[in-house]
Amino acid sequence: MRDALFVTLTKHWLLVMFRLVFQIQYQGRQNVPATSPALIVCNHQSYLDPLFVGAALPRSVRYMAMKQLFVKRPIEMLLRFYGAFPVATRSADTGAIKACLQYLRASELVLIFPEGERSPDGRLLDFFHGFARIAQLGEVPIVPVTIDGAVRVWPRTARWPRPGKVRVTFHEPLHPTSPSESGDDTERIALQVRDVMETTLCT
Repeated sequence: MRDALFVTLTKHWLLVMFRLVFQIQYQGRQNVPATSPALIVCNHQSYLDPLFVGAALPRSVRYMAMKQLFVKRPIEMLLRFYGAFPVATRSADTGAIKACLQYLRASELVLIFPEGERSPDGRLLDFFHGFARIAQLGEVPIVPVTIDGAVRVWPRTARWPRPGKVRVTFHEPLHPTSPSESGDDTERIALQVRDVMETTLCT
């Protein structure tokens, strides 16, 4: 699915700003499918992470965002316009899972942050394994993404971001087997994704 014209223009503007302010570098963007669905699974270092990832892709991206952000109507409208849908963090949100599968079955990209919160120091936190089951049920590849440096440009203790260097790496897709073939091996899949992310994490 292609972006709306305004979203496309916004992405171009963001890329210019990211290069000027954060000297952002992208690697492996060719690993994201051009037309077919995929689950984009990314580590979480700052509030800018969804924009760092989404701005790099020519396709529209759906992403899970904290349910608390959807309380105020103007913010909710803006988030939904850019592809966000609410999820109750640190719980099995069946509504968010159903929405995620619906988007994947419509051949869209869905972005998930399996840590569920921003890392305070850039190191990976424990992963929730639900994304692995979503990939299995949707029969879609997982594209691991590593963001490095965002924790320094906008740490959790800072009110606003500051200039710095950020690198975003899109790794080669992983293809999990379906639950019927392998049983419940979501932990193994989650650990595999985590290991891939860590290969380019320098924080």
